[in-house]
This record gives sequence, structure tokens and C-alpha cells, in this order.
Amino acid sequence: MRVLLESHRLNVREFNSASAVLSSDALDGIDCFVLDYQMPGMNGLELIEALRRRGIGSAAILVSALSVSGAGERLRRAGVIASLMKPLSEGELIGWIRRAVEPATATRH
Repeated sequence: MRVLLESHRLNVREFNSASAVLSSDALDGIDCFVLDYQMPGMNGLELIEALRRRGIGSAAILVSALSVSGAGERLRRAGVIASLMKPLSEGELIGWIRRAVEPATATRH
């Protein structure tokens, strides 16, 4: 995924686990998190909720091979802008990321 995102000229920070994200001091400036729902230890939705409790309000996109049924309200409260099912198209993913980062890019000028 990193290569795909970088081919669209997006800056990417990659983390190998939810705990790596939570222990990072390099979260400032992240405009959009793209998270897999299934991760060891903590799922992607739980990670976004933990980030929100820390005051990190960056956009979030959740990607999953499984349906995250029944979590609609929880996803909305956590500020997840899209919950995408695998396999997903390049255009769909890039489109959602662009929607997420455009307002942030515009406010940084």
C-alpha cells in the first residue's frame, strides 16, 4: 500500500502495529490515517478511538476484509470518514484519501 500511495505523491508514515502508533511522537501533521480493521492487539476502530481520546482529530479511513456490521454509530462518533471493504480499487482508496486531505492542505497555506 505504501508504494501505491507514494505513487500518487502522498507522504506516508508506516506503523507496524497500533501500539507503535500510540507510542509515536510523530503523529503531528498526519492528515489522514488509513487503518486496517484487523490488527494484532487492538483493532483499527479501537485505535482511532484511542487517538481521539488523546485529542488527535485527523481523518480516518478504515479498511477491512470483514464486514464491520453494527458499528455504524461507533464509526461516526470516532470520525471515520469511510469504511471500505477489501478488495478495494485504487481509485476508491485514493479518492477517499484526497477528500480527507484536501481541507487540511488548504488550511496550511
